[in-house]
Amino acid sequence: MRLLSLVLMLLSSCISSASVVPPAPVGFAKWPDVLKPVLVTVDPHLDANCQAAIEDSLLFWQAQGVTWLRGPVVVPTLEPRLGIIGFSPFMPGPEAAGETRTFTAGDQMASAFVALDPTYCVLGQTATHELGHALGLVHDERNEDSVMWPDTSGLYEVSPAQRAWVR
Repeated sequence: MRLLSLVLMLLSSCISSASVVPPAPVGFAKWPDVLKPVLVTVDPHLDANCQAAIEDSLLFWQAQGVTWLRGPVVVPTLEPRLGIIGFSPFMPGPEAAGETRTFTAGDQMASAFVALDPTYCVLGQTATHELGHALGLVHDERNEDSVMWPDTSGLYEVSPAQRAWVR
């Protein structure tokens, strides 16, 4: 009888702790108002498909309420500057179609550089996903349809929490 009550007590504590799922993190840093509008720049070595994918990704995020993005502007060289999101060509290998490096000051975004594998630019999803990282979003591992799903095969779904984070 004592063993049964102990087992029941353990089970009830497991069930109650398992039912409380902490919210998934949405982002890691936000762009401060002082740096807005943020300029999106493009390396001229990115081909027309990549440049079109970048333009489409800007339109996608602007439709989500990110009205403070400007560009894209083709520039001869990408250099680290406050308030810039720069896109450049990149050959990351079989594991990644793109990569985003962000520069932050605490929880404030300062600049970001996105490297795209040109062979994936025709899909458009990679540029949109990587621009999401440049806006401060993290991977959404709970929703396979999310634009922030880790393998960029998401269906361009943006959650209300993600939309609120990037606005």
